[in-house]
Amino acid sequence: MRIYRLLGNFLLSLFLVIFVATPVLFAANFRMPVPSQTSKINERSSEFGPVKMSTSMYKTFLGEGEIYDFYEEKLSQAGWSVAGKGVFSKDKHLATIQFYPSGNPEKESKFSITIGNTPDKEEFLSMSKKKPDRVSFMPVYPGSIQTISLKFLGKISFVYETDDSVKDVVFFYESAMLKYGWELAARNPVTGISKNTVLLFRRKENKENCKIKVSENLNAKFGSDLIPLKKTSISVDYNAYKKSGS
Repeated sequence: MRIYRLLGNFLLSLFLVIFVATPVLFAANFRMPVPSQTSKINERSSEFGPVKMSTSMYKTFLGEGEIYDFYEEKLSQAGWSVAGKGVFSKDKHLATIQFYPSGNPEKESKFSITIGNTPDKEEFLSMSKKKPDRVSFMPVYPGSIQTISLKFLGKISFVYETDDSVKDVVFFYESAMLKYGWELAARNPVTGISKNTVLLFRRKENKENCKIKVSENLNAKFGSDLIPLKKTSISVDYNAYKKSGS
C-alpha cells in the first residue's frame, strides 16, 4: 500500500532521532513483549498532528538476528503482519524495530521499537498545505504542495508533491541548493535520473546534512479509496548538528 510506503519510510527516518519507552500498551491490552537478556534504557512519546508515536530504547546482549526473529514470531502470533525487515503492520498501526550493534560482542547493543499510527483518509488530506511552510535552510520547490511536516530534536522532515517531472525537480535542487551554501556530497544514481533519485547535501561549517529523495508517485490507498497524488513526491530529511563545545 502506498500509504504504508510513504509513512513507513518517513516515520522510520524520524524514529532514528526519537528514543522512547516500553512496554507499550497497544489496542486490546496488547503489551509489547521483551526478550531475555534485555533491559529498557529510556522512554518518550510524541504527537505530530494526527500521527502519534511511542518508541522504546533497549540494551541487550542478543544479536541482531535473534532480536528480529523474536519479534517476528511474537508479533505474528499477536496478529501483526510482516511488512518488511523489522517493520510490522496491524489495523492502522506500524511497528518498527531498529538495531544498533555495539561492534563488540562483550558489550551490549541497542535497539528501538516504535509504534506509530497511520492516519485515515481525512486525516491524511488535512495534513496537506497548498502553501508550504517557509524554511530558512533550503528552497521549497516552486508550485509544490506540502503533505507532511515533522520537527523534532534538530531533525526536520517534509514531504512535498508536484506535477513536474522527477528530472525537473532534481535539476532544480542540484542548482538551487548551492545558493543556500550546500555542497552535493552524494547522488544515487551517480549520473542520470531514475524514478527514485536521492541527493545528499552537506554544509561542513555547521555539520548539517540534508537528504532529498525525488520519486514518481503512485496513488495513496485507504481501503477501497484512492487519493489522487501529484506526479512527483519530494521527501526531505534535514539534520542540524551543534558544533562541539556549543
